Amino acid sequence: MAKITGNLPPSTNINSTTEYFNNYFTDRFNGAPTHDAVIGYFQSVTGSLESGKLLAATIIYTAQTQGINPMELVDEFKKLPSGRKTKVRNPIDSSRVTTSYTSYNDIVENVYSHNVGQIFYVSTLNTFYESYRDLNQELLVRSASNYEVERVSTGDQVYDYNFYIISYVEDKDELTPYLTVLLNQNRVNTSLLGISNVPSTNKYVTRTILA
Repeated sequence: MAKITGNLPPSTNINSTTEYFNNYFTDRFNGAPTHDAVIGYFQSVTGSLESGKLLAATIIYTAQTQGINPMELVDEFKKLPSGRKTKVRNPIDSSRVTTSYTSYNDIVENVYSHNVGQIFYVSTLNTFYESYRDLNQELLVRSASNYEVERVSTGDQVYDYNFYIISYVEDKDELTPYLTVLLNQNRVNTSLLGISNVPSTNKYVTRTILA
């Protein structure tokens, strides 16, 4: 049965098969220019060139079927928080970092010469380690991935300087709901995209249910 939108009467010449498979029967837009800016934007959002290309192609096609300039959409997208993770580098005092050891084994053998939480950096491996105490209060060494160092090469020599501790700040994601609504414009009702949304539950209600 044809879908009735608002007060408009249903069309009498709609083929049911065409209506159901409308994404297959919609006119193709051949010869459309490659929108590198659209691809570049979605690559920056997804962190993947292939994902960026796929999403950009879908957006461009949807925009053209709706008579919208894809670049105008990208300008709107850029105004929305996209849930990206931004790396934050906070400098740390170089005196907190020991660089005199050349291997993990060297650090382990000398770990008791340092305080708990001491940071070690092995320049030849470009790897950070830190000391910690386990449940038995034994002092151990583990790899530490949340540190970075700036390095400069001058001829045959590599110098390490400016140590940083790394953290990440994640934006609120308002782009995904926007894209979902847009992409659903060209999808039939049986294949609409959805948004996973877990509503918050009052702790007292949860306690009552569990009881």
